[in-house]
Amino acid sequence: MLIKMSFKSAILIVMSALFLFSIPSAILAEAVSGTSQINTSNKNTPENTGESALDDARQKIEKAINYYKEGNLGASKHNLDIAIASLNKAAQDSATEKARDESRKLGIKIDEFKKKLNSASEQHENSLMRFWHQTVSIIKRETDHLIHSYNELSVSEKTLKYLLDAKMHLFMAQHDLFVAHNDEDAIDELNNVLDYLDDASQVAKPSIKEKIIKLTKNIQALKRQIHPGQEEWKNNDLVLSLKQAVKNLAKAKSIASPQIMLRIESLETEIQSLRADVERSNIKHDYELSIVKLKKIIYEL
Repeated sequence: MLIKMSFKSAILIVMSALFLFSIPSAILAEAVSGTSQINTSNKNTPENTGESALDDARQKIEKAINYYKEGNLGASKHNLDIAIASLNKAAQDSATEKARDESRKLGIKIDEFKKKLNSASEQHENSLMRFWHQTVSIIKRETDHLIHSYNELSVSEKTLKYLLDAKMHLFMAQHDLFVAHNDEDAIDELNNVLDYLDDASQVAKPSIKEKIIKLTKNIQALKRQIHPGQEEWKNNDLVLSLKQAVKNLAKAKSIASPQIMLRIESLETEIQSLRADVERSNIKHDYELSIVKLKKIIYEL
């Protein structure tokens, strides 16, 4: 189904979106790669299109983050107010129902958060970063929809819609996994991915359905790796060896002299840290593998 807009307007939006993801910004170095920092104008109201409203929200959240880091909570809240207005505009004007819905929900989240923004804390800064990352995710969803809408998708249109939604939530999970290290938020996003993959598998043609089912298993395995209390994924030799080393040090500590015990405790801390790094590296590998597989399925439609 083609979007009802002039070809010239569509091309301008695509070019704008591609420019958005071509120049790295300082904030993105913490969260994701490939998104740019576009200069903002002095106006406080969004443009008439969903795409520009979303981009305005992204810029205002970025400004709110910068003011927050400077300790200017008043200016940070003011920019969040403008971002909320832009998200509400996008909730009306965005090209896809999913983007409209996500924009509306994000505006509500930011409004609730803004009321609590009375002091500086690392947790608040992380929340601001997550809002920014979610806005970028919605913009990417809109861009994907626009680009793919120029293909012949009469058979695969529903499959594409669900796969793009799955991709958006998988992108959202990136911040929770590798920046905030918020396992519960990451699991929520991965559950959303699994829901949309299931929807896609219900309408996909057999050859695509088979690949979606395989990807679903990959996402489920990724989810098991980060779920609190789950140990089954820790099955590679390096992680097991480090785990055993910690156990051996615990035994040694029980019979060591006080001086040796201090050295053992130092080693124990280093090994625990190394083990956590290895485990997170495993998660990153599986996450990136899942992203690649999902993109390949989308390109095959």
